[in-house]
Amino acid sequence: MNWLVPLGFLGLLGLLALLLIYLIKPNFQKKSVSSTYVWKLSFRFQKKRNPITRVQDILLLICQILAIVALAFIMAQPVLEAFRPAAVTQKVCVLDGSVSMLAQTDGETRFERAAGQIRTLARQVTQEGGEISVILAGEDAEYVSVRTTADTLDELSAALEELCASPAASCTYGSADIDGAMELAEQVLAQTPLADVMFYTSKEYIDDGGVEVVNVSDPSEYNVAILNAEPLLVENYYTFSVDVASYGRDADLTVYCQVYGLNGVENAEELYSVRVWLDGDTPQNVLFNAETTGGTAIFAYESAYIYVRAEDSLGYDNQFYLYGGTKETVRIQYASSVPNIFFRAGIMSLRESLRSRWNIEYVEVNTQYREAATSGFDFYIFESVSLPTLPTDGVVMLVNPLSVPDSSGIRLENYVRSGNMYLSRGEDHPITEGVDASKIFVSEYAGMTLSDDFTTLLTAVRGEPVLGVRNDEDTKLVVMAFEVQNSDITLLLEFPRIFFQTFEYFFPSTITQYNFEVGESVSLNARAPELKVSGQGTQLTLTQFPATIRLSAYGTYTLTQTLFTGRDVVENFYVKIPNSESDFATPVEALTAPYVEPVPENEDYDLLIWLAGALVLLLFAEWAFNRHSI
Repeated sequence: MNWLVPLGFLGLLGLLALLLIYLIKPNFQKKSVSSTYVWKLSFRFQKKRNPITRVQDILLLICQILAIVALAFIMAQPVLEAFRPAAVTQKVCVLDGSVSMLAQTDGETRFERAAGQIRTLARQVTQEGGEISVILAGEDAEYVSVRTTADTLDELSAALEELCASPAASCTYGSADIDGAMELAEQVLAQTPLADVMFYTSKEYIDDGGVEVVNVSDPSEYNVAILNAEPLLVENYYTFSVDVASYGRDADLTVYCQVYGLNGVENAEELYSVRVWLDGDTPQNVLFNAETTGGTAIFAYESAYIYVRAEDSLGYDNQFYLYGGTKETVRIQYASSVPNIFFRAGIMSLRESLRSRWNIEYVEVNTQYREAATSGFDFYIFESVSLPTLPTDGVVMLVNPLSVPDSSGIRLENYVRSGNMYLSRGEDHPITEGVDASKIFVSEYAGMTLSDDFTTLLTAVRGEPVLGVRNDEDTKLVVMAFEVQNSDITLLLEFPRIFFQTFEYFFPSTITQYNFEVGESVSLNARAPELKVSGQGTQLTLTQFPATIRLSAYGTYTLTQTLFTGRDVVENFYVKIPNSESDFATPVEALTAPYVEPVPENEDYDLLIWLAGALVLLLFAEWAFNRHSI
């Protein structure tokens, strides 16, 4: 509450006048009466009314006092003031911590330049008695300071100094969490809604959303960037397609491609180069192959290092690595006493459809003429074959086995069931995902009992198993109790589905692509119980698959797993900075501005009418009490 005319309280002097009136008011009057009889009656009646009269006198006095006070308040003109934010300078500064802020000129990064400007602003604001809050938009947004004043300015300065001590450690290698930073700014604005929000960045925004964008980039800065690279397999030979651009300045330069492990020869390498003119901030596509470079044709490679030599402002995107040029070989042996086209066609189809991920070698053995191998392969398929021992260096699939070793966990019964039978699903499993067992007709199958190490996938009459899988640390085994000739499974999609999913189950691709951007998540699988992920400060051991990890740094990562055969499998993939951070020229469409509640209008609420009403009520009460006491 505020008083527009404080001098109106001089009206309270009327209380002194009221007190004076009560002090000088006579308690009795001298009068002559003709008879004492009436006077005595009046005196006796007055004694009877005396207690109530005293209360009436007190109430009358209170009403008179309140009336004088109300008059004084009215003369002072009281009002209830509307909400008024503090009349001090208030700033909320958001510091962009994206990788593009690491671009530098004369040894000073944009990040350091922005922090220096914030430090200067903080000194100015606090000297004027204001407050400043600073938020860092890094990989995750966080407060650097909240409502810093002159008393805590040294703490803010020390925090900014610490950030600038290692800009690369303070910034993310991808895009900053700007939305999260603006959410933190909203929390500050909830208390100081008139504060100015300033965003220190190197980007231009078409729509800044009401935020003051401070562009700290230097006009002399430019960036040559390798935006993307991918291997294209054309007629069994690789062509490397590379997108490169120069932002902020035209450039005439050479793009290099160093290929390692050329054509499967260990330690063989060759350097390829292509001259390119970059202008207008427009990406150009460069092709590396025997035709464009005059070098050796490439049909296999271990890795390719693509780079440019440029004295630009940002060096994190001047190189790129390609991996996956040498496919891991999977050797499959199909051995049968009665070879059929169904497994042969399945293997051929498998080899063709997965040629981008695996180099599948296939050997077929007719056991009527020669014995099948029990070592040297990754995947064994034995159909209608007696096996004294199981291979120990690969996955084994048994189809209608004639005999099996006791160590397999399979016991063949001395009966064969015949008739018109349709199968049923067993336990849910990746191998039978999407398989409709009720469609599969079987006219004959051999009885067998599976140990607890097996998972039963398909069953026949009375729940007898006809398809089971065992996946232990040292045993990878699938068993089918019927010949495909005694079923219509080969006429259904269920056969290729089971066959393909069996391969995928035991030979999952560790990774399906070899290039990512910082900030992306990658799904990983493994053929071993453990998968180790290393590189760029990351050291992880994964045991649950598929597993997902988020990539927070650029560079090469290595995946290592040890198979149950003891063989180590090593794969690499590369993570680059986002293209949006390499682009120094293209403005951003819109900036997500923090939301702030509308500030109420500065309209005061006049209390005069309420006091006037109270005064009228008091005057009526005073009149009533005064009239009743007469």
